[in-house]
Amino acid sequence: MIQNKRIQPLIGSLILYFIGFFLYKGSNGNLVMVIPGALFMLTGLIMNVIFMIKVFKDVFNRKN
Repeated sequence: MIQNKRIQPLIGSLILYFIGFFLYKGSNGNLVMVIPGALFMLTGLIMNVIFMIKVFKDVFNRKN
């Protein structure tokens, strides 16, 4: 159960990133689709970085 809670933000960020990627690639230069695509990709990347920072904190703070 704990592992599932840890993975959910990663899955959400990857979904946002790929939605943005396909909006951006399928836009053919149409700014109505380029701007939201870029925003989705940026949001997905920021969420991914936050997720990685949390995971690294957990790994380095673990005491054996």
